[in-house]
Amino acid sequence: MAVRTDALPGHSASASTSAISPPEATTPSQGTRRRWHLGMRWKLLLAFGLGVSLVFVVVATWIVRFSTDTAKNRLTENLRSLSIGGAQTIDAEQFRALTQTGREIVAGELYPANAATLAGTAAVADSAYPTNPAYWDHVNQIANIRLTNPEASPYTYFRGTDGNLEFIGSWSALGYPTMNVDAPIGTLFHQPVSTLVDASTAEYFANGLTETTAQPAYTDRFGHWISVYTPIVAADGTIVGAIGVDYPLEYVDQVQLRVRDALFPVFGAAYVILILLVLYLSHWMTRRLGRLSSATKRVSGGDYEVDLSGAAKAMFPDEMTDLAQSFGVMTEKIRARERSLVRQVQVLKVEIDEAKRQQSVAEITESDFFTSLTAKATALRARVRELDAAEAAGPVDTGPTNSGETAPDSTAQTPRGAPSQADIEETDR
Repeated sequence: MAVRTDALPGHSASASTSAISPPEATTPSQGTRRRWHLGMRWKLLLAFGLGVSLVFVVVATWIVRFSTDTAKNRLTENLRSLSIGGAQTIDAEQFRALTQTGREIVAGELYPANAATLAGTAAVADSAYPTNPAYWDHVNQIANIRLTNPEASPYTYFRGTDGNLEFIGSWSALGYPTMNVDAPIGTLFHQPVSTLVDASTAEYFANGLTETTAQPAYTDRFGHWISVYTPIVAADGTIVGAIGVDYPLEYVDQVQLRVRDALFPVFGAAYVILILLVLYLSHWMTRRLGRLSSATKRVSGGDYEVDLSGAAKAMFPDEMTDLAQSFGVMTEKIRARERSLVRQVQVLKVEIDEAKRQQSVAEITESDFFTSLTAKATALRARVRELDAAEAAGPVDTGPTNSGETAPDSTAQTPRGAPSQADIEETDR
């Protein structure tokens, strides 16, 4: 194979071999920002952990909301039943008469025996509750409704002739023994509803005069409640008023608290178990990948004797097994190609060395100095041949000599202009 030495940089074997040697691994420049390395195992753990956390949060939120909504719905239904049943126990005619009774209080009149803590006491001019026995009988009817559910707060109201809503009675007029209150509290006789509730709640009050109406959870200055309102119907079908039942939502809060207390420990234990399981699975899944990665790093470093067939062994072959086999085939091809390149480089080096030698010889033989030296050597050889021929023809007559002198020995002296033996030897060399 012919090689042009002028096409080889520097006309040297080292330059030629460097031209075909594999490029060195490049390193990031100082301006290149190093990216944070995160192993596949931790990526899987992070991904599964976030997924499990998201699922747990969604499920826990749904369970708490479902439990809360279920408790509210059940409570509303219970209040609806309590309100409807309580309205039927109210003496509608007696209630009608109370709505038509004024708020006048006669000072000095005694409260009846069914007036609870006020029984037997004399009313004063500014007393808040009437001495009318029918009123206290009505209050006791309301209190009996509360006996079925001690957390409920029943009361009655009606629409006056002026169109305004007014309270009639409340169970709390009998006092509040559980709070150590031995005096009547709560709504007053003929007290305007607007003095205790806002406009939105007043609308539910008004709707309760026509049909049973449930008011969703709401908050006022007295607390957090849900309420149900049911009409009080007289025997002739006339709606004379309505009964309202309030229930504090502390019950729902307690349900939420119990659900959380039962749910969070279970979810916490399940979360820890799942995270440990994910950690084990991520280690098991990435173990073969780690072996394969280590083997490929050795290959990238020039070690083509690595056995990649065992880097991703599995009882049931999968994509990672196929990848290891593909890497093995690729490594074998790279090794064969490298050997072929080494042989080609060796042959190319020999050819480059021969071409360099020939070029060096040509540079010497084609120089002016070498041409002049060759001409001189040729002339010397010709002169030597002439002398040899003359010497072979006979002695040279040098003419008469002076007395007492002898003729020079032709073998001892060299004629003038003839090259010396040293010059001849040097020329031959």
